[in-house]
Amino acid sequence: MFTLLARLKLQPGKRQEALPVLEELARQVEANEPDTLAYLFHFHFSQDDPDEVVVFELYRDEDAFRFHRRAPHVGELFKRLGALMVEDGARLERLDRLTGFVRKERL
Repeated sequence: MFTLLARLKLQPGKRQEALPVLEELARQVEANEPDTLAYLFHFHFSQDDPDEVVVFELYRDEDAFRFHRRAPHVGELFKRLGALMVEDGARLERLDRLTGFVRKERL
């Protein structure tokens, strides 16, 4: 498994405008990327950074992640999302899994 935590910094006041783009991105990834096992968006709960979106991403393997990065639907939707983010507002962190599980649930 290949796990990432992405942090996306939105421009102040763009949360509501970003939400439909994030929802569409999640739908497209679910429909077109069977080896993406989890793709969950969260608004940062802290009032210190209300414009940060945290994305938990779980891929079957590194090839699935590479496929995701090259997918046309991801590029297209990230262009729309990029217009709502601060410059250089994306960070990726690779996680090394210790233990745990993923329960099948439709959000």
